Amino acid sequence: MTLTTRFSLPLSLSLLLFACAPASEEDVGAARGLAPSGKADGAGSCDLGTCGGQAAGGCWCDDLCAGYGDCCANAGDVCGVDECDANANTGCADGETCVAGEPNLCHAPASCGPQAATGVGLCERFFGYAWNGVDCVGVSGCSCNGDDCDALYTSPDACRTAHAACYPGEGCPDWTSPEVKYVSFDPATCATVRFQCAEGKRPFSNECGCGCEPEAPAMCGGIANIQCTGANDYCDVSGHCGATDQSGVCRERPQFCPEVYQPVCGCDGTTYGNACKAAAAGASVASEGPCKPAPNSCADHCGGSSEDGSCWCDAACSYYGDCCADKASTCG
Repeated sequence: MTLTTRFSLPLSLSLLLFACAPASEEDVGAARGLAPSGKADGAGSCDLGTCGGQAAGGCWCDDLCAGYGDCCANAGDVCGVDECDANANTGCADGETCVAGEPNLCHAPASCGPQAATGVGLCERFFGYAWNGVDCVGVSGCSCNGDDCDALYTSPDACRTAHAACYPGEGCPDWTSPEVKYVSFDPATCATVRFQCAEGKRPFSNECGCGCEPEAPAMCGGIANIQCTGANDYCDVSGHCGATDQSGVCRERPQFCPEVYQPVCGCDGTTYGNACKAAAAGASVASEGPCKPAPNSCADHCGGSSEDGSCWCDAACSYYGDCCADKASTCG
């Protein structure tokens, strides 16, 4: 008679043994909601310090450069990043530029149009920096959507350097001014977008790009002696004091000025602490620095300079020194 002994394992132990079974590369990626990127066995596909690969294809990397399988054994030979020389701009294919970063990477000539790379979801995963048509912004989320997700930059500086030619040049609205808001620096993009400007701003769209800039100030003065209509405006003719029929622009008098002493001479012959204080008084600026007397400037109609230099008059025919008491005998 043959005895057959049968053993059964507790359910908990069975589950433990199953859980400890080695997972395949795909299983590991799937558990994290990732799929193979197809970047294995290709130079530059992953960061050298994070993962690598094997020529036999036993390793692949996801977009986070997290390695699965038997990565890293020969990462330098297979998946290491081939850095270029950013200083000498060498190590890149014809037409590409080496952009400094961590690591230095080759980039094709940058287009001034926005890169197609958008973060999807609320995850904290960070993909890199993308050009949005005006500046470089970070792209993060659970996944990256767009054709340029593989062409992002490792730092804002690297991204801006690559797009340096996109920034508007001389003769364009000043993109660094807080009063100017660009929608895009790319005329081709500007032809396809619609935008509205806030009150007091006007739209522009030309070879510089498109966006909003302050409305042109109203003209005043001139042959027609046009007056400013604003209750708190004045006609600014800075740099052209006393010129016949000189045109100016209407500007609002500032309500508050900094207490910084940078004296200017107003067209009214008064020295002001700074240009803002001159504007607050409704005076155009004649020159920087304190007002200086102009001897004999009014000699034909209101006096002149005394022989000892103790009396003089300025362009506004205002007397200084000890003129007024005896101007007939001294300054006449």
